[in-house]
Amino acid sequence: MNLFLIFFIGLLAQFSTIHGDQTVIDTKEIVISLEEHILPNDHPIKQKLDALFNAENVIASPVSFKKAGFYSSKERRKGLIVSGHPSFPGYLFKLYLETSSTSEVEQYTKRINGSVLIQKALDKYKYNHIMKVPKKYVYKVPESKSSLGKYPKKYILIVDDMDIFSDEENRKLYKTIITREHLEALFKILTTCLLSDSTWLPNIPFSHDGRIAFIDTEFAGNSQTIWTRLGRMSKNLSPEMRSYWATIVMNHPRSKALDGAPAAELDLSAFVEASDFEEIDVLSYEYDVLPANKD
Repeated sequence: MNLFLIFFIGLLAQFSTIHGDQTVIDTKEIVISLEEHILPNDHPIKQKLDALFNAENVIASPVSFKKAGFYSSKERRKGLIVSGHPSFPGYLFKLYLETSSTSEVEQYTKRINGSVLIQKALDKYKYNHIMKVPKKYVYKVPESKSSLGKYPKKYILIVDDMDIFSDEENRKLYKTIITREHLEALFKILTTCLLSDSTWLPNIPFSHDGRIAFIDTEFAGNSQTIWTRLGRMSKNLSPEMRSYWATIVMNHPRSKALDGAPAAELDLSAFVEASDFEEIDVLSYEYDVLPANKD
């Protein structure tokens, strides 16, 4: 047997726990990182959450979840549920039920770390007046009510409700109210934090306070795809802003302009080849394309 394969199997066995047919790679380091973001005891909703989750096993199944008063038990990709609750206005809950084989620990850790990274970037570049990212906490399910389902879960993720516009309204807003300042800030944050999935419009909607919200932070730091996805933005913009977006991308050192084509007509996804990627230190990578924000 290949020596590398033997080593990999041994490594997987060392860091994995098995629940039925579920393999969960929950290393001690990941759990420690996650527990640094436990909802504090003095948080305004902590006591209400304790009362709700101590009453029954809320996350055992879709039936128990709806019975506990949550608005929706519809599962999305990998079994993720996103729902509000009438007792907790201003917050959303992202979680996996104990009927889902997905490990919540690694998923929540990625989402929280992405949120923290984006907030640091917004602070550093002084973009909080036009952009925001939800603060995220994990709530540890009472031990007496967890581990009862087929795939035991220990945590749920709690995020600030960004009060966003609908997809249809958002498409109109990107065509009508987006400004050069918005595009400069978007490009800076997308490429600094390597937000590959935030080039997709539903993941960067406008909220009712007028700011753009980064609502999907799971794939922050994905340097292998961000540079080929910048072209996604073009179709969402007016002709004027589409041309400006192309100019921003073309002027970046990592971009490769296509000779002779007007900026507005370029396929931005063709600017950078996958083989040109180099790892960068997030938040330390600087470029001189855009003027520094003086706010």
